[in-house]
Amino acid sequence: MKLISQYKGLNKNFYIMTFTVLINCAGSFVSVFLSLYLTIMLGFNTAYTGLIVSIYTLLHIPGSLIGGKLADACGRKVTMVVSQIIMGVCFILAGFILYSEFVLIVLFIANFCDGITDPARSALEVDMTTPQDRQVAFSLLYQAFNIGFAIGPLLAGMLFYSHPQWLFWGNGIALITSILAVTLFVPDYRPKIIPNSPDTINNSGENAVEGSIVKVLLSRPQLLLFSVGVFFVAFSYKQISFVLPIQLNTMFGADGVRIYGIVAAINAFSVIILNPVILNISKKNNILKNILFAILLYAIAFSFLGFANIPWHFFLLTLLYTIGEILLNNNSKAYQNNNTPVNFRGRFNAILPLYKTSGTMIAPIIGGIILSRYSYIVLWILSGSLSLITYFIYLHIYKKYESK
Repeated sequence: MKLISQYKGLNKNFYIMTFTVLINCAGSFVSVFLSLYLTIMLGFNTAYTGLIVSIYTLLHIPGSLIGGKLADACGRKVTMVVSQIIMGVCFILAGFILYSEFVLIVLFIANFCDGITDPARSALEVDMTTPQDRQVAFSLLYQAFNIGFAIGPLLAGMLFYSHPQWLFWGNGIALITSILAVTLFVPDYRPKIIPNSPDTINNSGENAVEGSIVKVLLSRPQLLLFSVGVFFVAFSYKQISFVLPIQLNTMFGADGVRIYGIVAAINAFSVIILNPVILNISKKNNILKNILFAILLYAIAFSFLGFANIPWHFFLLTLLYTIGEILLNNNSKAYQNNNTPVNFRGRFNAILPLYKTSGTMIAPIIGGIILSRYSYIVLWILSGSLSLITYFIYLHIYKKYESK
C-alpha cells in the first residue's frame, strides 16, 4: 500500500492528465503499425515506406516548435485541446480513405498536430506540480505511459487484418475522448507571470524572465549541457531496438527472435513493477544524483552488452539498464522544468526534447555504418563511452550548479 499511497497528494487535475495519457497510449494504434500499414495495405516498397515514415516523424518537429510558442502565448489548454481534436478528426477521416494515397496527407497533418500538442501538454502538467512533487508526478505519468503502451499494440495487432479501419477510428476516438476530459474538467493552469520577481514561484530556477528564447537558453548553461547529455543517451539507448535484435539473431540464429522477445518483456514488466519501488527509494534524493546513478547504470550495461554471449547475460543487463531507464524518466523532466522559467515552459518543452529526438534519429544511421564496417562490439563500446561522457558532464553540472 505504501508504494501506491506515495502517489497521493498531487494536484487532483494532474490525475485527470494522467488518465488522458493512459487513454492516448492505449489507443495509439497507428504509430505502432504504420510501417506495416504502408507496405501491406498500401503496397509501398520498403524504400518509399522509409521515406514516408521519415517525413511523418520529421513533421513532429516544426509542430512542436509552433506548439511551444502557442502554449506560452495563447495558453497551454487551448493549444492542447484544439490541436488534439484536429489530430483525432484526422485519424477518424483516415479510416474512411484507408486504401487511398490521400490518407498520407491526413496522417501528416495528424502528426504535425501531435507535435503542437506535446509541449502544451507537458507545460500544463508541469504547471500543476511543484519542484517537491515532480519526481512522484512524472513517475505516475511514466507508469500510465507504459501501461497504455502495453495495451495499445496488443489491441492494434488484433485489429490490423480483421478491421484495419479501426486502427484509425480507435486512435481518433481515444484522442477525442481523452481531450474532452481535459476540456470539461481541467482548468488552464497558466501561472501568474511577474518577470524577475523572486516571489513568482517557489523555485528561483523557474522565475519568469524577459528576453528572447536564445538569450534565456544561453543564460542557463546547465540546461544546454544537460541536453547534450540527453542527445548522447538517446543515441545509446536507441541501439537497444536497433543493434540488439541483429546481435541476438547473429549469435543465436532463429532463437534470437525469441530471446529478444524475452528481453523486451523483461524491460516492459520491470518498468511497471519496479517504478513505484524505485520512486519510493529515490524520491528524497537530489534529482541530479538520481540521474547520475541512472547514467552510470547505462554506461555499465551498454558496455557489457558488447561482450554478452549467453542469454542470461542479456537478461541481467536488461534489468540493469531498465533500472537506469526508470530513474532517468522519473528525474530528467523534473530537472529540466526546475530550471525552466515559467513563462518559457512551452518553448523549452518544445526545444529541449529535440536533443533526444535528434539522438534517436541519428542512432540507426551511425549504428548501421559502424555495423557494416566493424561490429556490434564497437557500437556497444561507443554507446557505453557516450554514456560515461554524459556521466562526467552531469557530474560537472552537479558540482558547479547543485552542490553550492
